[in-house]
Amino acid sequence: MTFLRKWWIYPLIAVLAMAVVLTVFRQGHAQTTLEDFKEFARNGDVTTVRLSRNDRDFEYELRGSDKTYATSKDRDVALRQVLTEAGLTEDQFNRMDIYYTGHRRTPFTWVLTLVINFLPIIVVVGIIIFFVRRSLRPRTSPS
Repeated sequence: MTFLRKWWIYPLIAVLAMAVVLTVFRQGHAQTTLEDFKEFARNGDVTTVRLSRNDRDFEYELRGSDKTYATSKDRDVALRQVLTEAGLTEDQFNRMDIYYTGHRRTPFTWVLTLVINFLPIIVVVGIIIFFVRRSLRPRTSPS
């Protein structure tokens, strides 16, 4: 472990630790209830709705806000029916951009996303370990 005596290893460890923390604890969308979504829709504040392929979870954006909100509904109830029950008129419904997006979230896609996010860090650490082990190898001169 003589490489730990080098001055450059500690800033490198700090940068890698920050990358891990920022990757793992990245903020997602603000969670809201379905009732909040219905209230925003009744007031005409919802501009975009992105319904996931599982037909349960969806994200929406509000007029004048850069933030994206997420909520979910019953899978057996169509989004149009949810909005109709909330009291939206056909005109209000037509002013919203509604589309399907994304992919189904399964444990495999979660693991794949994690591997893809950490792959650059793994490669950099591998290169560093390679060069450190190479520099620690005793040098032999040809006779």
